[in-house]
Amino acid sequence: RDAGVQVLSVAYRLAPEHPFPSGLNDAVASVRWARLHAAAWGITAEAVAVGGDSAGATLAAVVAHQLAREGHAPDAQILFYPGTDLMSERPSQASYSHDLFLSVEDRAWFYQHYLGEEPMAKGDPRVSPLWQKDLSLSPPTVLCTAQLDMLRDEGQA
Repeated sequence: RDAGVQVLSVAYRLAPEHPFPSGLNDAVASVRWARLHAAAWGITAEAVAVGGDSAGATLAAVVAHQLAREGHAPDAQILFYPGTDLMSERPSQASYSHDLFLSVEDRAWFYQHYLGEEPMAKGDPRVSPLWQKDLSLSPPTVLCTAQLDMLRDEGQA
């Protein structure tokens, strides 16, 4: 209210009951729906941004890129400590994956359930958005990482 914006919080389908790409498909559909109904909220369809934290930030980054490839990029993306790369090990993973909020083992468990029958999808840019061929399609971005977070380095990358 104070920012003068409308916020749509999406209850996308979750794994393991609905593995990849179910949640991603829901997230893309929600942005399309928001644009279609923007006038009812008193905004223009071009004034739609995407955002999220952690797994939601990863989805937001993928959604932004997918829609940009289709010629309908969101106005902006707001990403709080996104997971962007399941393929590479980075220093923050070794430094901050024990005795803090998220561990390497926790993340592996989450992605095992998220990917379901497609464990090789880790390098798929729809799972690891840093692997997109052309990141220049990304809309203006607010990116927040946390100093003591194992996801810090891949978010900054």
